[in-house]
Amino acid sequence: MKHLPLLSLVLSMGTLGIAHQAPPPPPASGQPPRMQYDLSQEQTLQGTVARIQTRGQGPMNMVMLTFTVASGSRTVCVGPEGMLARRGLALAIGDALTILGASTQGPDGEVFMARTVTREGTTVDLLDSQGQPIRASH
Repeated sequence: MKHLPLLSLVLSMGTLGIAHQAPPPPPASGQPPRMQYDLSQEQTLQGTVARIQTRGQGPMNMVMLTFTVASGSRTVCVGPEGMLARRGLALAIGDALTILGASTQGPDGEVFMARTVTREGTTVDLLDSQGQPIRASH
């Protein structure tokens, strides 16, 4: 019976370890957790917009593209609809774009997060190098 307190301590430490590994709860703001941007995985895609969708994510609508590249198609998260409008980035099916970004895991699988979008020589910065939205200057 001398080992019972030690066993209880080991079990409680194991329980704490498991609780620590659980995914964090959603933020109190009601917004979903941000996808992680890994600068070391950054790459450039060149292709054409095949489909444009908006997906409700918390209080905003995210613009998602099906983007056709030489090797097939990719799902690209461009950003919140309102931010794109403020930056003057109106996208259309058939647009030829160059997108700098990085792949990450989203709720529905792998997503390419756009950091910059270039169309017809005009580049729009969407995220900083840490993957955080760039605030529009007024």
